[in-house]
Amino acid sequence: MNVKKTDSGKWAYDFWFNGKRYIRVVGESKEQAEGAMAVHRKRLIDEKHGLASPIIDIRFDDLAEEYYRKVSAAKRSWRRDRLSLDHLKRFFRGKKVSEITSKSVDDYKELRLRDVSGPTINREIGLLSNVFTTAIRWKHTVSNPVKGVARYEESEPTERILQPDEEERLLAAAPSHLKPILTILLNTGMRRNELLSLRWKNVNLTAGQLTIQKTNSKSKRMHLVPLNHAAVAAMQSIPRSHDLVFCVLSRENTRKNRPKIPMSPRVFFPSAFAA
Repeated sequence: MNVKKTDSGKWAYDFWFNGKRYIRVVGESKEQAEGAMAVHRKRLIDEKHGLASPIIDIRFDDLAEEYYRKVSAAKRSWRRDRLSLDHLKRFFRGKKVSEITSKSVDDYKELRLRDVSGPTINREIGLLSNVFTTAIRWKHTVSNPVKGVARYEESEPTERILQPDEEERLLAAAPSHLKPILTILLNTGMRRNELLSLRWKNVNLTAGQLTIQKTNSKSKRMHLVPLNHAAVAAMQSIPRSHDLVFCVLSRENTRKNRPKIPMSPRVFFPSAFAA
């Protein structure tokens, strides 16, 4: 058994078990490497004595798709997960999960930095870490190579309130079907997804308030949103043609009675940029 610092500055462990050699680059410190080696050896010993199910090493491509089907598809950020997983799959294509090391992740960061910003890479590395944490639970690996990998520094986001003239420009640039949405957002401070998932049964114009269900709230708590005169007027201008307050016609059906689907947040971008 051996723990040593590599030329890249990372720490690795190296040991033999049952005639097979195990080498992993795992972290930023000797203690981290020793801890990871102890966990790995215990896992192998437990498997040998029938105390744990064996690890099923699979290709990263397959792991990424399994994660997307079972985890990402149920998340509100599934689109971002899909894009990030595609980038990760291209880089790690053909590799088994056990072959991905901390150095591999650093190499990915270095390559991606040519095309995207540090914060974007941080999001992708964060997703990769979640994939490996899930893979440990699914018995596809025993360690997470993302642990100990440094993230890029990010500046604190600054909050800026639109000035009255900027609000006017935004509303003037927006197409007519977006004006009520933007008016309500500007006058309530609601989150985009909270508004786009709103149903008429949760709208009370007499009391001047909206009920945001916990399933659509970032805090996972139900809460009430008060409406001022401008927001009430915007709500009153929207026809009640569907259970959803905001929806668009489905592209899959071009008939008169074609179904409606929730409006995508993407519809905001052209108006915002034009303003």
